[in-house]
Amino acid sequence: EEIVGHAGRRHWSLYLAMSLAGLVLLVLGARWLVSGASDIAVSLGMSELLIGVTIVAVGTSLPELATTVVAAVRGERDIAVGNVLGSNLFNLLVVLGLTAVVSPQGLPVPPAALTFQLPALIVVAVLCFGVFYTRWAVHRWEGFAFLGLYGAYLAYSVVEASDSGALGLVRAAGLALLLVVSASIAISTYRSWRSGNAPAEASQAGERQAGERQAG
Repeated sequence: EEIVGHAGRRHWSLYLAMSLAGLVLLVLGARWLVSGASDIAVSLGMSELLIGVTIVAVGTSLPELATTVVAAVRGERDIAVGNVLGSNLFNLLVVLGLTAVVSPQGLPVPPAALTFQLPALIVVAVLCFGVFYTRWAVHRWEGFAFLGLYGAYLAYSVVEASDSGALGLVRAAGLALLLVVSASIAISTYRSWRSGNAPAEASQAGERQAGERQAG
């Protein structure tokens, strides 16, 4: 029993060390990515807001992305969803709040953030209500739809910052994609609401996942 206990402690400590090492490498990698990409963006004349909503946002979210993808691949879907929700709440409340507290003059909000970035955030938050309710799961087609919307968001942000003549075309394409995705999610949400079996299906899926993990 003493040998088994020692081996168990050794394995537990090894896993903890691996987790900490992975976290440190993720943080360092994200920091290097943000630093290098920001220098390139500044040299190209990009605005600080555009750098923040694109390069910095992607770079600082890489650890969360890696964690969520690994959790989803391994079947730990609750961890994946919880990580997404928790990280967004942490960024909005703790990061923004603490930054405003330590800043001597507060945080100025660029007009572009109020006219485009903030409305986009609200629209995506509303869409998430429908996505989460459709049979209490985020389906693959909804994942592709969200990736497409993010691609349209990036394209619009870059074209708007560069004062390109293609802004009208990109805006029309983005709005068309948003309407299609919104209509599809609304229809799926309505069907789930009419069927009334979304909670039961979610409970059964959770029980199956728990049984598979215990069996494994």
